[in-house]
Amino acid sequence: MIRHLLLPILLLAGPAQAGSQEDAAAAYIAMFNSADFTDLDALIAEDFEGVTMSPGQTPALGREGLRSWISGIHKVMPGGVKTIEATVRDGDAVVVRVSLQAPHPKGGAPIASAQVHWLEFEGGRVVRDRVYFDLGAVFQTMTEDR
Repeated sequence: MIRHLLLPILLLAGPAQAGSQEDAAAAYIAMFNSADFTDLDALIAEDFEGVTMSPGQTPALGREGLRSWISGIHKVMPGGVKTIEATVRDGDAVVVRVSLQAPHPKGGAPIASAQVHWLEFEGGRVVRDRVYFDLGAVFQTMTEDR
């Protein structure tokens, strides 16, 4: 549902122009894939706030909160990979549409999810991430017997 609501916004905003915020957004998504925090301080603002926009989700606060958030995702969905499908820049924000593919924890068909990361930048670093996707459907898929 959210994907359908955001698609017109993405289309109206037009393609992203090459620049450091788009590169930083790609590096941020790469950090989710690798759980390699080597560039954490250079990429993420000290007062970072990340939130999955679904009921009951706890925000990731600060750099250590982001490290914990990404590490937790890797524990729940080891081998999960986010692939960037589109990037749109608007001022100090970059919207990144990704597809997530992860092995099912009980075997069988992989978990798949379309997601949108709304990243806000201050001083060249990511200060906020709002992640939009159907979290309930992903949880349901993960708990199904296959």
